[in-house]
Amino acid sequence: MNAINNFNDFDFIVVGGGTAGCVAAGRLAENPNVNILVIEAGVSNPIDTEAIMTPARAFELRGSK
Repeated sequence: MNAINNFNDFDFIVVGGGTAGCVAAGRLAENPNVNILVIEAGVSNPIDTEAIMTPARAFELRGSK
């Protein structure tokens, strides 16, 4: 994952990549003249979390932080 050093490169920052956040970002992205950043909470390196990388263990993530 790349670090973002300059938030001035974005016209819109959407906080939360849930259903509403992704819909809002998608609608904004219909304009080819804008740059959009979607920020979502999560672990810094999901490859290190076996429950994320193993589809059969996905239900273990319910209620996790």
